[in-house]
Amino acid sequence: MQTLNKGILKEAFFQWKMNDFLLIKFIIQGTLAALLALYLCMYFNLNMPQTSVFTVFLVMQVYSGMVYSKAFYRLIGSIIGTIVAIILASLFAQDRISFTLFFAFWIGICGSIGYMSRNFMSYGFVLSAYTIALVVMPTVRDFSNIFLFGIDRLSEVIIGLLCSSLVSDVFFPRKISFSLIQIENQKYKSLLNLLKNSDTLFELKKNNIDFNSTILGTNSLKINAQFETGMNRNKKFLYRRLNSKYMHLSTTLYSIKKIIHFNKDKKIFINSTKEVYDILKDSLIKFGQKQTNEDIKELIQIIKSTKKQIQNKVKEKKILINEKECLDDFESFVKLFFKLLNELLSYLNAHISFIENKKRRKITQHRKISTRLKFSTYDDKMFLSIVTFRNIATLFIVMSFWILSGWNLGIFSVIPAVAVTLLLSTIPNTHLAIKGLYMGLVLGTIITLFYNFYVIPKYVNDYITLCLVLTPIFIFISYLLYTPKRGIIGLGFIAVFINACLINSSYNMIFENTLDIVIATFLGLFIASIAFTIIKAGSSIWVEKRVKKLKQIFIYCLSQ
Repeated sequence: MQTLNKGILKEAFFQWKMNDFLLIKFIIQGTLAALLALYLCMYFNLNMPQTSVFTVFLVMQVYSGMVYSKAFYRLIGSIIGTIVAIILASLFAQDRISFTLFFAFWIGICGSIGYMSRNFMSYGFVLSAYTIALVVMPTVRDFSNIFLFGIDRLSEVIIGLLCSSLVSDVFFPRKISFSLIQIENQKYKSLLNLLKNSDTLFELKKNNIDFNSTILGTNSLKINAQFETGMNRNKKFLYRRLNSKYMHLSTTLYSIKKIIHFNKDKKIFINSTKEVYDILKDSLIKFGQKQTNEDIKELIQIIKSTKKQIQNKVKEKKILINEKECLDDFESFVKLFFKLLNELLSYLNAHISFIENKKRRKITQHRKISTRLKFSTYDDKMFLSIVTFRNIATLFIVMSFWILSGWNLGIFSVIPAVAVTLLLSTIPNTHLAIKGLYMGLVLGTIITLFYNFYVIPKYVNDYITLCLVLTPIFIFISYLLYTPKRGIIGLGFIAVFINACLINSSYNMIFENTLDIVIATFLGLFIASIAFTIIKAGSSIWVEKRVKKLKQIFIYCLSQ
């Protein structure tokens, strides 16, 4: 009984450590980094400390390596964007139309490259695009101080990046390299469980492993791990090789499933393929879930002997199949199935190398192989054109409104409109994202007004009291940003709170200005949401047909 209680407590502690404790660590890191950035900006007497706080929350990630990676690309993007902003303001200080045209041209280029890029490199290009709005729009009425203003904003961004990187590395650091080992082992177990179940191929409505998210997630972690010093180069090559093998295997398995789906009404075909596949399934069930180096070598020998049994079974079934069309489909299945077995053997050999990682000769050999492996994604030029057009159209609409209306604080609608359009370009379900942003904006507006006109004037006397009243808000923002689902709400919240809340060295309470900034932020988001709705709605039917056509061509090429 005592042993049982210890086991339950140990399991409960492990679950708490892997879930709740990670959230607590993230909240502590985000709050400390934001307070540190706020202090440094006020110490150096920078005008907008909220820019640094905003940067902290956008950069903060669960893994230290991802913080370094995102901070690096944000720094590059901010520097380039600031330089371009100063150049455009110098060239077109008196001509808003020409400035808008060149601004749109820059957004089109950066947005397109960002859409084609992956991981935080995409974020860097997006930053270089809307940094122009951050630097130029607040100074549009007087460009004489734009250079100093741009340097101040860049300094605040750098302080935010340094604070987030320092805190994530000092307080409860979580290295990607350690997590990757667990992920690869879990991928191995999940793959074996998947292949042991015949429903993987023959129950078409049954959910299986999401190979795409697994492959992309592992590749993303591996790339961001390059910013960590605790992961050697040889290990990185092994991760790349292992992920490549896993990717080839998943593609072949998907192709086999599609062939079975196209022939689901042919009983002879289905029964024959089941009998062939059951030979592999039975061998894997007998093997179990063992994962040591020697066990995997044993599994390799089992699969090699199983291939001979499968070859005999295939010959037997070919004789019994009379219909030519059914026989052709069966031969296509057999070809892909043997390809799957070979790729499974290759994956297991790569997994052995991953476990060993000791012999220098083998590592060098893997490095030569890995240098030829390159993960790439397909970018449809028509989809890219739609995204680029939407980014440019949104900018023209919001800039036209500002120019024609003559509203002084209308410039604050340009920043959220451009930022949201660029940041949400690669999100699959933009409608839910826009809905989450609106929820965050409403919540942020209520809390901002409460802080500006009650909490700050009544309770804040110095930096310490300011930190005390802001700490609950920073904790709440960190909580929202921890998961992607709540992160959209958090983004909308900080878009209002950080920009409109009076987090400055001097307090100046003007209700009209605060209300105008809030209205402008809502207006910018509304224009962005309309652009997403109209352009996506007008192209969704065509896009669906195009994707189906490309998918059929892809499956046909794989089966040949």
